[in-house]
Parts: sequence; structure tokens; C-alpha cells
Amino acid sequence: MSQQLVMRQRSRLPVHDGVLAAMTLALCVIMDCPRVTRTNILVPDRAAATTLTSRPDHPLVRLFLARLPTITRCSRSSLRVRIVWAPLRGEDRKVLLKRYDEQLHSEWKVAWESSRQGHHIGRVVDDTPPGPAVLLKLYRGLSRRQCSILSQLRSGHVGLNAYLAQIRAIDSPLCLTCAIPETVSHFPVFTCRRFTAVRHSFRTAVEGPMTLKNTISNVKTRAAVLDFVDGTSRFEAYRTPPQ
Repeated sequence: MSQQLVMRQRSRLPVHDGVLAAMTLALCVIMDCPRVTRTNILVPDRAAATTLTSRPDHPLVRLFLARLPTITRCSRSSLRVRIVWAPLRGEDRKVLLKRYDEQLHSEWKVAWESSRQGHHIGRVVDDTPPGPAVLLKLYRGLSRRQCSILSQLRSGHVGLNAYLAQIRAIDSPLCLTCAIPETVSHFPVFTCRRFTAVRHSFRTAVEGPMTLKNTISNVKTRAAVLDFVDGTSRFEAYRTPPQ
């Protein structure tokens, strides 16, 4: 994605005027990304960053400040735009980028820990912070069918009675055999008497405690989990077809 802005030639055009123009173009790019809620505009010229507050009458500053509200009015009230000074050369740049990376990670950690979403996964299933490396390692080599059932077991949004009752697909959340809520913990790991025989081979394949963290979130035991699901015939739509 690219944007262009034609500026009149001036005999002595300050360098930061070009930076101010680029910042305005950055707002145009942000406007074309409707899912973005937080964004940082890295500015190599410190004078350009300070001009936003020191010279509000500057034509390019007025243009920037005029375009900023148009983004938030277009269903983007949650958008946060931050201007960050980022020198482009020398050790200062390395130090600043390192500081910026640490600050970004700190903000992400606070946002992750304070989020109301994903509490089940973070507390019960897997306390490892999410990231591409973690997910790719867990799902690498699996078919789409296998990835689907494993991710549903991890999230708890799976076709067991407890969740089906929660979304009002059925009336009762109870296991038909044990008369207690049929959750992910009850079904593959702990107590359901209906699948005792199948669970025996599952327990044999799992090294260590029979917990959700050590089963459905463990690369070493994921094959045993999927074999157990196939053996129970509990999810016919997700059974692995014969080779």
C-alpha cells in the first residue's frame, strides 16, 4: 500500500516538513486498515514530532490534526494513534528500538493478563503466552480435521453437552452416563465411565499427570488425544478417515 503527496517547491523547505507530510499519509494508510485499534507512527525527525504541539498553526500540522478526527469518527472510536520518535542511525536507534520493543511487550503482557477473553485457556489449559512459535509447534503436521478438534478441545467450544447447553443447542449440560456436566475435563481426561476402556490406552500413552495442560496442550501427547477422540466415536464429524 502506498500514498503520495505533492508539495510545492520551496527554496528552503525544512526537512521535517517532509516528515509531517509522511505522517499525514500514514493516517490515510491507517484509515484503510479498519481492524487496527492501536498504531504507532515512527518519526525519524524529532523536530517534526515536537512541531505537532509547538506549531499548531503550521499548514501540515493543521492537515494532520484535521485528518485524525475523521478516522475516529468512522466507527474507530477505540483507535489510539501514538507518535514515536525513532532516530534512523547510530547507537541511539538501536537503544530506542530496544526500548520500544520492551515497552510494546510490556503493554501486550498487561493487555493479555487483563483481558476477559481466554481465561479458560490461560488458567486451565495452557498458561504459555500465545505466539506463532507455540501454535505452529502444537499444530504442525496435523490435518485440518485434527487441528479443528484439538483447537476446540483447548478452547472448550466443542460439541460436549456442557458447551451445547451453554449456547442453548440442548437443554441439559449433563453427561448421559455420569449425570455431571460433560466438560472437556470430564470427557477425555478424568472421570467419564462411558469411555473407561478407551481411556486405558490413552493413559498408557500419556507420560505424566492426566491434566489438560499435559494432554491437549502437549505436542508429545496430541496424537494420543486424537486417537482417543477417534476411539470414542463422540465426534463423528471429526473422525480421522481411514488411510
